[in-house]
Amino acid sequence: MIQSFTTAAHGQDTKLYLYQFIISRFSCALPDHPDNGRWTILNGEGQPRSNISINTILKYDCNIGYKLSAPSQYVICDTNWNPSNLPACEVLCPPIRKEISCQEATDGTYLTYACAEFYETPFGYKKTLTCLDGTWNYPNPVCQPGQLVYFLMCVMFNKSSLWKKVNDDSVPLIFGGTVTEVLEYPWITAVYRKKCDEYENICGGSIISQRVVLTAAHCVTNDNGDVLPEENYLIYRIVVHPSYKGNSRRYLADIAILVTKRSFILNKRVQPVCINDVNMINLHAGSLGEISGWGIKEDGSPSDELRTLKIPYKYETTCAQELPPDWANKYNSIDKICAGFFNKSISICKGDSGNGLFFRNPDDNRYYVHGIVSLGVSHKGECDIQQNSLYTKVAFYYEYLDRELSKYSIKDCLLPVHPKNGKWIIENENKEPGDIVPSNTVLKINCNPGYHMFSGSTANIKCDSSYKMPKCQLTCEQLEVPPSAVFYCQSKTGEKINCAEATDLTTLTYTCSDGFTIPLYGKNTTQCINGRWMRPLPRCVRIETSTKAIIKKRKETRKIICVYDSWRYHTGVKPTDFNASLCTHVTYEIGLSPDGNLKIRDNALAAGVNKSFYERVTDMKNDNKNLKVILSVEGDGDTEFRVIAANASIRNTFINNTIRFLHTYNFDGLDINWHYPSIKPDRQRGWLLTATVYISPVYLGYPYEMDEYLDWINLQTYDMYSKPDRWTGQYSALFASSKETLWNRENSNIDQSVKNWRGRVKKIKLFQPLHLWADISLLRIQMKMRFIVLSSLRNLKKSLILM
Repeated sequence: MIQSFTTAAHGQDTKLYLYQFIISRFSCALPDHPDNGRWTILNGEGQPRSNISINTILKYDCNIGYKLSAPSQYVICDTNWNPSNLPACEVLCPPIRKEISCQEATDGTYLTYACAEFYETPFGYKKTLTCLDGTWNYPNPVCQPGQLVYFLMCVMFNKSSLWKKVNDDSVPLIFGGTVTEVLEYPWITAVYRKKCDEYENICGGSIISQRVVLTAAHCVTNDNGDVLPEENYLIYRIVVHPSYKGNSRRYLADIAILVTKRSFILNKRVQPVCINDVNMINLHAGSLGEISGWGIKEDGSPSDELRTLKIPYKYETTCAQELPPDWANKYNSIDKICAGFFNKSISICKGDSGNGLFFRNPDDNRYYVHGIVSLGVSHKGECDIQQNSLYTKVAFYYEYLDRELSKYSIKDCLLPVHPKNGKWIIENENKEPGDIVPSNTVLKINCNPGYHMFSGSTANIKCDSSYKMPKCQLTCEQLEVPPSAVFYCQSKTGEKINCAEATDLTTLTYTCSDGFTIPLYGKNTTQCINGRWMRPLPRCVRIETSTKAIIKKRKETRKIICVYDSWRYHTGVKPTDFNASLCTHVTYEIGLSPDGNLKIRDNALAAGVNKSFYERVTDMKNDNKNLKVILSVEGDGDTEFRVIAANASIRNTFINNTIRFLHTYNFDGLDINWHYPSIKPDRQRGWLLTATVYISPVYLGYPYEMDEYLDWINLQTYDMYSKPDRWTGQYSALFASSKETLWNRENSNIDQSVKNWRGRVKKIKLFQPLHLWADISLLRIQMKMRFIVLSSLRNLKKSLILM
């Protein structure tokens, strides 16, 4: 038989026939055991996929090294049963913490501190900080002179206050208690609910911070666990634990906090009870707890005085023997503690709900709240004064309370330094970095001229959130968008913003209006990096409709370009050392002087050799009639071509010397190994004009139009590393390694270099030369040649010539 019960707040009996009606028609299918764990039925047995009756409780346990995904171990078969939401066992990361010097703290480091003797941490401050993104997540450690005497005083409120002394309209409370001395418990409060135009005392509570009162969830909810309308309360917010659902879940998580609109003024009469690290304080059987409230005297008349009851803490096994079995099996769960007397006519009673159960900690001689009045056994519709009672275990929900307290605590805050390229101000106050202000003080952020706040950042932050200080970023240069274009800007987070407020990593996207189009190989986007818009800039050209465009498809021929640098003669590698039949083109590189003269660097004639190396290169055409030999003119650095391009006389010298050299030594074309020339090449003689470029076109300013002037473009992909890369083992790897940095993956392999250029020039003009002299592979050839050797010519064509 199920014994009826009474919640201390409302005194409503559960109807036996309704309970029996539900239990006879409702069941739950037992789930499979979770991976890396199992469930057990409290006071019963069962197998997966068999049925259990309503109100049956499952206890979940995980194997060592795993943690339950739900906040509670217990699941009840009731109308809220949902097999898809049952707990799972999640793997725990291995412990990695070790003590280090705080000067060596890195991201994720925890700092724990304690105050010296006669000093203490101010109320509301944590003693543990975490380093996140290079910033400690709380104000710096603070220790202030401590109270030599910790006052244990009673709260005395005037009758006009919401929190006031209870008169004869109160709900009866402590039965068998003693009168409390004046100013003995300064954290006790009475909780009132508005009823019509009056306030009705419904519960008690305990002050645990300057704005927060701890009470029971059933004090501020209906029978289904839904929060009562807040307009009935003169407080800021009611916060109920999300797992609380009233009797349908057997009053699990019967805990709530009330957040006041204003802070309590702490003094001898008003002080919080301790709660910090209550989960580290263990109770023992027989430990005397204290609970206070306004109740009835032994003669049954109401009392105008605060009364206190001292009751012993009891182990679960003791209570299980003294409480009615069915009642205990249903409500005495893991998140409850049991305390009281058995057959002593001393007990809490209905109306005591929400009051705190306090225990004095012998280590610091302070009171800590360990329990909240939740449930008591009823007898003939009244409280059973011969029985123990159940209290919500505060330590069980300590992490939850700690998170909520952090949201509503008002603490002192050290004003931060001003943001880079900006400044914060506090309205109507003249404050400087390092000054102390309340943690909820609002800082207004202003950026210096030429800088703008990153999109998505708020211009106002609270002092205690200053570790998330908004950044003032360099405003992008004003961009001239064609009048025939429609455009918009997006921040790096994807949010649309005003292009005039664009900062780093902003992307501008545009489309051309009717009659206009983006030029061939152009892009419809550009990005701002370090205040500058990347090339190409937005451009729209008129669509020619007067004549029909005739596009002649050029025959695509594959080219295998071999490169020999004249200054490599000293290594002993000679042009005759490799097979000319492997190549369609050979590029011979020579130097260039600032005066426009060519610089021959092989010194073969000076060494007593009959023919120079460049003559030997052109002689290779005797073995391969289809071979084309290109003269590559290379500047030593970035100055020679700039000097030549700026001086007409030197340009003429360079052109005349080059043409004379091409004629004299039977070369088939010219390669400018620096940049493309500003003047169209003379194509009348049929000479080829190419350019050798760096692997990344983005940051070096190569223009899109360069392929209009050149026959083809060579990618310089040799010696990307001065020594073999530690990840790929190559000087110039074909593909990136996942272990490389992002920059190396995008700039230091042949595959990516081709991808970097394919969107900027016609693919038919893009070639990857085979540098036969360079340190490209670790494979050493017998004839002292160190050059890239692929497994087959097929691989060479497939991997290097990406057409």
